[in-house]
Amino acid sequence: MVLALPTAASRQPNSSNLKAFIRLIFFNHLIQTDSPRSYTSLVIVASKLFCFYTSADTMHPDPTQQHDPPLSPDDLAALRRVCSPTIANAIETFDLRPRTEGVTNSGIRCLFPALGAVVGYASTALIMSGQPAAQKRLVSRTAYWEHIRSAPGPRISVVQDLSAEPGGAYWGEVNSNIHLALGSLGVITNGTVRDLEEVQRTGFHFFSSGVSVSHGFAHLEDFNRPVKIFGMTVYPDDLIHADRHGAVVIPRSIAHKVLDAVSEIERAERRIIDLCTSDAFSVEELDKLISPAY
Repeated sequence: MVLALPTAASRQPNSSNLKAFIRLIFFNHLIQTDSPRSYTSLVIVASKLFCFYTSADTMHPDPTQQHDPPLSPDDLAALRRVCSPTIANAIETFDLRPRTEGVTNSGIRCLFPALGAVVGYASTALIMSGQPAAQKRLVSRTAYWEHIRSAPGPRISVVQDLSAEPGGAYWGEVNSNIHLALGSLGVITNGTVRDLEEVQRTGFHFFSSGVSVSHGFAHLEDFNRPVKIFGMTVYPDDLIHADRHGAVVIPRSIAHKVLDAVSEIERAERRIIDLCTSDAFSVEELDKLISPAY
């Protein structure tokens, strides 16, 4: 049996294919020889295959592969008028994922709650702030900027600081103005931010773990890859809704249906609130309304 490596055209940026080919390597090893073979060569082949799969062109998914049509400006504006807890409640009605997935935890801070909600498609990046960058940069900032600028908007930058102790502020007045010019409405990061007054005046949204005086060694490590911040996994081009409560990923498969679900939830909640504020309130009537709603 001859082991055939995949061609560039057949490669897909997912772990299932990678695992399948690694299993094939070990199976090939078992059937080609009747005697034990050194595992050194086997590990080398597996390592090369891993590098093959994780090369830049395969781990940076092509955004054109997203087949879900983007929301209209009117739909995006309607989503901005809804708070993120109600968006999360609406998503739950579709039973697509566990209720604790696709949402941020309590570690996130909305620095400018007065700006209201922000809705857009994720432009993801990985940074480091706790240690200097390697002497030879492997990632081009220009390519990163061009990627954001060429992607359909509106965009929200979602940036994971890989440092053991994230702290250097990658985001301040200058970087925020750069990203505004590129079409980004704000950033969600587990790192820190600074220049709060200057940035707030621009309308650029800050969601972070906190603020910092220094930018430390903040530098770009990679972009257009999945990230995980505040317990929420975000893939490139995910639809994000964020406000003072935190952020939530709206599955693209139901994005056009979420507003209808929001309307149903708001009607059910309004009936409960109206009962609670009326002279006709009773536990019996409350139970009738609560049971079907929750």
